[in-house]
Amino acid sequence: MLLTRADELVLTADLDFVVLGLVCFLIAGVFMILSIGRGRPRTRAQFVLGVSPESLSGLRASVMAKGRSLCSAIFFVIGTTFLLGAFLLPGAASPSLQYWGTGALLLMGGLLLFLLDGHVRRVMRSHLRQELKVQDFAFEDHVGLAREIGELFDVEPKQGETLETFVRSVREAIGLPASPRGSGGYGVRR
Repeated sequence: MLLTRADELVLTADLDFVVLGLVCFLIAGVFMILSIGRGRPRTRAQFVLGVSPESLSGLRASVMAKGRSLCSAIFFVIGTTFLLGAFLLPGAASPSLQYWGTGALLLMGGLLLFLLDGHVRRVMRSHLRQELKVQDFAFEDHVGLAREIGELFDVEPKQGETLETFVRSVREAIGLPASPRGSGGYGVRR
């Protein structure tokens, strides 16, 4: 049947699914806005100039942005599915379903936002472990970065600990062999 008037379209759509689909689009938009990276131009400039970054913040921002973009895409797909269901499965509106469904979707979005930090941490560890096994990285020359990497791998500096001992602990936590100081430096592939 061909629809000729807009009011016929509203009568054939399930308002519950329309509301839930629009809520999903709203949550997707929030994730999309949050995925906009901060500090990337500076990181890119450092890369172009050949300066090694002294912080993991650029990597964290990049991985977090990718995770939030993925969450945004998931909510767009769920929202589109709700809107398709609204037209394919018309039914009577139920405000309580709309309220509970909206609450559940908002809770799911908040939970994803909360759990994303742990995911980012695991991905960063994986990427760093993989790259550090290929790179000859002189931890001793980049103390601040070595400390951040140590914290990421749950290695805290101890009171009175020497730099060499701390670096050895970080290398063990990552699964890297002990390397003599000055064996190549940052950016030298084995």
